[in-house]
Amino acid sequence: MEKETEREQEAARALMVERLQEALATLTPRQASCLHARFWEGKPFKEIAEAEGFTTSAGHCTVRNAIIEVTRNIISSAA
Repeated sequence: MEKETEREQEAARALMVERLQEALATLTPRQASCLHARFWEGKPFKEIAEAEGFTTSAGHCTVRNAIIEVTRNIISSAA
């Protein structure tokens, strides 16, 4: 029974990763770049903004909008 549960968890995890990859693929290049810099590289918004050539406020908005888009896509693919 334990192995069955482990397999179910692995399948659920694989499905979630697939949905996340699909959702990330819908982002604009700028959104993807900013999201990657913020969460995978741990860069502060100021550094992201300087690298992308816009204001810190625009960096916040870009990352926020990317998160909203990813969340929306994951939720719609689960429905």
